[in-house]
Amino acid sequence: MSNVSNVIDSVSYDQYKNIPTVDEMGIKTKIIFNENAYLKLSTLIKKTNNLESETGCFFVGRQSEKNPFAIIIDYFTSDFQCEDALVLGGSVNPTKQVYKELNNKLKEYQQNSIKACVFHFHTHPRKLHYENFSDQDLSAYANMAFDNRSINAFGILGFPIPNAENSNGISIIQPIKPEKINNIGSANFFRFPNIYYSVNNEIYKIGSFQKRYDGRTYKQNSNGIIVKNAVENSKSNEICGLGLNPNNGERIIDESVGYIDAHGAFCFSNENLNINFSTLKTREDNFVRE
Repeated sequence: MSNVSNVIDSVSYDQYKNIPTVDEMGIKTKIIFNENAYLKLSTLIKKTNNLESETGCFFVGRQSEKNPFAIIIDYFTSDFQCEDALVLGGSVNPTKQVYKELNNKLKEYQQNSIKACVFHFHTHPRKLHYENFSDQDLSAYANMAFDNRSINAFGILGFPIPNAENSNGISIIQPIKPEKINNIGSANFFRFPNIYYSVNNEIYKIGSFQKRYDGRTYKQNSNGIIVKNAVENSKSNEICGLGLNPNNGERIIDESVGYIDAHGAFCFSNENLNINFSTLKTREDNFVRE
């Protein structure tokens, strides 16, 4: 327990600086929220601003049958329960009801021979290490991937943007090749620099801005490396955001980048994404596996 407790309130990594992106791997996988899932995501993020406490849920998605490069998120569970914790207002954990809902959805996918993509989503309030995944977060995602090899595991964080009132950032990472020692998980992690959603068959890319401030790492974990492939400077520090750009005070604008055709295929206007996941396996084993 002592090792685990030391990880709880440590922040050893700034994901926009120390975790490489999928683009750096040459991987074109895109994560796309459907309209209802994106509404849920943005609602919970804004809820954190009002409550000054964490909130969250599980999102569930799958590879598109028409476009194997696309992961479609179209399901979400009930909200996690807020508990007393180091963060004022409390951190959150899934309830028994949440796990029941998640397991029922996973059984449905399994019956249809679909490998689920499970996203653990939570927010950080405007306290402590709010813009970064904590070491506890990263360890938990690695453990989720290690303990559940039948799914693809991801982590999503929503957080307030410094110097921009009522503005928030969104970050998605995936652990691969996970390991687990003394209940502390570690893995190679990759970050998705772009996040998408669809409305009325039109596909939008969430607007972004360049990060010009340092993430607040502190009380660094002394129990070993959690992000096994950490880098000193990622090639991209763009933050997907909602609200105002802290660099210029202007509203962050989402961009229309494609559409869903009559056959349900995802069409991106300026990209050739007719790839399959057998290609991805040559880049990084176990990355979004079939």
